[in-house]
Formats: sequence, C-alpha cells, structure tokens
Amino acid sequence: MNPERKALVKYRYEKSQNTFNVAETLFNADQYSHAVNRYYYAVFYAIRALLATVELESRKHSGTIALFNKRFVKTGLFAKKYSEVVRYCFEERSDADYEDFRVFEKQEVEDLSADVASFLQAVGEYLAKTQWID
Repeated sequence: MNPERKALVKYRYEKSQNTFNVAETLFNADQYSHAVNRYYYAVFYAIRALLATVELESRKHSGTIALFNKRFVKTGLFAKKYSEVVRYCFEERSDADYEDFRVFEKQEVEDLSADVASFLQAVGEYLAKTQWID
C-alpha cells in the first residue's frame, strides 16, 4: 500500500468527518439549507476517499458519484441504499444552492443527517477493514 495514497485516503475521510461536524453545527443553529450543503459535501469527500483507494478520480460531481456506484455499489462492496443516499444528498444540495425560496423542514434535514451519518460510518468501517485508515 502506497503511503502517499494512504495519507490521501485518510485526509479525505477526515475532511468528510469534519464537514459533517460543520453540518451538525449549522443544523443545530437552524441553518437548514446550509447544513444540507455541508451534509452533501461530507458524503462527496467520503466518496473521494473511497475512490482514492482504487486510484480513480473525476473532475465532476456526477462523475464522482457514477464511479462510486460502478466501483463500490454494483460490485456489492456497498449496499444499494447508499447509492440512494448519495443521489438524495446531491439532489437536496442542488435545491439548497439553486432553488429560490426552497425551505427545508427540521425533520427532513434531521433524517438527512442520520442517512449521512450511516453512510460515513459504512465508509469508515470499509476503510478500516481494508486497512486504509487506522
């Protein structure tokens, strides 16, 4: 295992964790649309950590998500429900960032938080099991 690649995987996974913590702070401050944005990016950075383990990269968010689905979901390494979590986060983030007057309800963002936490836990368990992180 290449030490530089391992450091990159660890960095990206830690970035996903830190971003999730920021999202939680925003959620607790009733800043729901900003929290939705950060929840999505927590997922995105975790996916980038996974892709680094197999030396894959995309310049586009849609490409990053497609690579995750192809390399990790379709192969059975991650359950299909995580593909749905990623898709939902992407859609909600797009709404939060680009839809005028989009108002998020506390419960829907709380549910999103739980889904993202589950996804990040699954990624962390996979990275630990495959010895990319300690």
